[in-house]
Order: sequence, then structure tokens, then C-alpha cells
Amino acid sequence: MKPAIVYLAQNTRRDFHYNRDSRRLLEQSLDLLFQNYNSKFQHDVLIFHEGDFTEADQRQIAKGRSAIKFHEIHFEPPIFLSGEEIPDVVHGFRLGYRNMIRLFAVQLINILQDLDYDWFMRLDDDSFLHSAINYDMFAFMEERGYEYGYRVDVREGNEVAAGFGDAVHAYLAAEKKIIPTFFGEHLRYASPREHAKNLIKLLLMRLGSPRQYRILPAIEYDLWGFYNNFFITKIAFWKRPDVQAFIRHFDRIGGWYKYRWGDAIFQSAAVQIFLEKNKVYKFTDWTYQHSTIVNGQLFWGGIYQGANDPDTTVVTKFRKVYGKTVIDGQSY
Repeated sequence: MKPAIVYLAQNTRRDFHYNRDSRRLLEQSLDLLFQNYNSKFQHDVLIFHEGDFTEADQRQIAKGRSAIKFHEIHFEPPIFLSGEEIPDVVHGFRLGYRNMIRLFAVQLINILQDLDYDWFMRLDDDSFLHSAINYDMFAFMEERGYEYGYRVDVREGNEVAAGFGDAVHAYLAAEKKIIPTFFGEHLRYASPREHAKNLIKLLLMRLGSPRQYRILPAIEYDLWGFYNNFFITKIAFWKRPDVQAFIRHFDRIGGWYKYRWGDAIFQSAAVQIFLEKNKVYKFTDWTYQHSTIVNGQLFWGGIYQGANDPDTTVVTKFRKVYGKTVIDGQSY
């Protein structure tokens, strides 16, 4: 087994999208990672960046931790999408953010395989491990037959996922040989009442009604999946021919660029369609934080207390200041 822990980072004290000190967050995340986990296991930590970390910056961040390695990458939209198909901004997200989505949805698997890794864990610069984890998470997954692990369930926002569920349904309808494993657990079927309303709307429009009615879909994807700012996975799953075909299809659609479809909802759907549920594992024992703070307010995410951490000062402090969690504008 050759595993890696992966970050995509910016060397900025003020990132464009959330106005955060990304450099400070990265250093804090790495310090907690090594304090609570990686000083013991010494997995490779790959920090991908676009050339904005000088050699001096890299030495300052590594702090003598030889497991940390920096890899420079450069983003460009795929050549099969024309410039006219790619808006400058989608739902407030600029091109750089959407390049990041494509990295985690499409490109990273091939990059890591080319570097001879067979497992990897993703962390973001604002992903904080607050508990001591005394077991090798990669070995834990491999020995028990798991191929995808996560820490937090999340529902994607309706705005940035508009049309995604329909695109997945269309793909499955066309690829009739695919029998989804547990994707059906995340489908909502229209009630007889909704069907009747749709039929009435269709009839009115056929009779020449000047009003254009919205026909509700008979089946909707509930958009629940895995909050993938932390996940751990086996690369071989993503290189299966059926999974690769799914990835290529959605990459050609270009939804990351056109509509801001996210890597989390795409990755969740892929796992729910192609991976047996008993190969998916939710970690619950350690405390994890991924919180987007904007202007002093919790915008998305939060802190998730570990089952083995009944009394955690960091959890109490966070919730006192920000609350528990916020997902899609709703507080929990």
C-alpha cells in the first residue's frame, strides 16, 4: 500500500472567494494533522499549488517534516469546451474555483496513479483534525474491505446542483446495463397528487393556455452525499471502466464550468451508483472541523464532535461563537 494525504492550497493571506487567510489556515491544518495523526504514521502529504509557494515558503510550511511535498500544477479548462461555454462567474464562483472542482472530480485520480499512489485522503486548508487518531486510517480501510470513507453527511445546495440529478437519470437510462448499488435510497418519487398536477398542467398547455407551467420531475435526487473536504478512498475503484465512463461523460458535459456542479455531489453520486454500500465507511470517532467563516459568521459547515470525545473544549468554544453547523443556509 502506498497512500497519500492531499491538499490543494493557495499561498495568500486573503483568498478571493471567502476573504480568508489561506496560508494561516493551511499551516494550522498541517500542524493539527501531524499533532494528532501523521507524526505517528508519516504518510506522504502532497500539497498541490499553482506556483505561488516559493522554496522559502515551502520550507517555512514544512517545518522540517519530510513527509510534506509540494507539487506545482497548472489549470486550464478542457479543450473540448469552447470559451463561449464557460462563464466568467457562476453563482458567484470564478473560474479558479471551478478548476478546483474538476481537479477533484476528474483529474486527481490520474495524477496520483501516475505518482504510484494507490490510496489517498483529501484535506482542505480549513480541514482540522481535533482528536488524536491512533490507528492507520488507510490500513483500517484496506483490512476491512472499505473503498471509500468520509466523516460528514451533507446535502448539496439546490442552486449549484440544478439539473445534476436529471443528468444522472439520463445517463442511467441510456446505460441500461448499470444497476445502481444504493443510489435508489437517495431518490424521491412524486406522489399521486403531484402526478395529477403535472397531468393537469400538461393538458392546460396543450389547450393553449398562455401560461407556461413548471412540470415537476417524477423522480428527484435528494442531493445528500459526502462532505468531501475530508474523504479517503482506494484509487482502483475510480479506475474501474464503468466508473471512468461515468467520469468522462460528466466531464464532457462540463457542468463544473457551466453550472458549478460540485465535486462533492458528483463524487457522492458515483459512490452511490457503483460502490457497494458495505464498502463505504463513515468515521465517527474523532472530532473534525470544516467551517467556512465569512465576515465573522458561519456560512457553511461546522464542527463535528467525535463519539470518543464526549467533552471537547474546542467544540464548546466553536459552538459558543458560531453555533453548530450550517448547511445550505439552514442551521442545525
